[in-house]
Amino acid sequence: MASIADYWREGQKEADAEAIDKNRLLSYWNQLFDVPLCSPQDFYSEVKENLVNRDVPDLELGLSMMQERSALGRSRLYLQMRRERLVFEICAAPFGNGYFVSSRLFDRRRVATFWDYIFFWALVWALFTYVTSETDVYIAVVMIGFLIASLWSTMTLAATNTIKWLDERLYVMPIIGPIYESFFHPLTYFREDQNNMYRSAVHRAVLEAIDSISSEKGLKPLTEDERKPLIWELFSR
Repeated sequence: MASIADYWREGQKEADAEAIDKNRLLSYWNQLFDVPLCSPQDFYSEVKENLVNRDVPDLELGLSMMQERSALGRSRLYLQMRRERLVFEICAAPFGNGYFVSSRLFDRRRVATFWDYIFFWALVWALFTYVTSETDVYIAVVMIGFLIASLWSTMTLAATNTIKWLDERLYVMPIIGPIYESFFHPLTYFREDQNNMYRSAVHRAVLEAIDSISSEKGLKPLTEDERKPLIWELFSR
């Protein structure tokens, strides 16, 4: 007969597979130019200015250093943009005698699996068993009920985005994170529309930055085919 540990290991495998699926690359785009355009910082500033002008709601902008090959090697500067669980990572850098720009869109959502719920209620039962061994059963019921109600209220508060750090902490927690994501951040029609507008706004901001800098350099504008992402799977679920 399988033990709880066996069930948990199987659940972890399923959860890991789900995490890999949900933290996947949705969109990729790149363009190589035959001449240097500008410094990465100048390009990122142009993109950020285009996004600020669009006033994209709930958008977080920042710069991030990422390794080129290994932890001991050189790092390269990226522009990172996040709205809820969709993250853009933009790279602009010299390549040989030229210059390249790339854009990646990742889905960082975590969705609860059957095993997350099983393990959550197993923890509740274990806690209930422990408390009842130390005190009266009615007090144990009240304590467990208060704990669940407090956790539910905390998740509700975090989902309003009024306390950003609380949403971040709950999101990364094992077991609790996927349950929080499934109940309080479901992929509704409204969220799909908002995500699609976010995707379009960022991609257009990148293209506008390229158009502006290319015009200053006297380069030809990108063709329609060159403007399209190579991968687009935002709604292929």
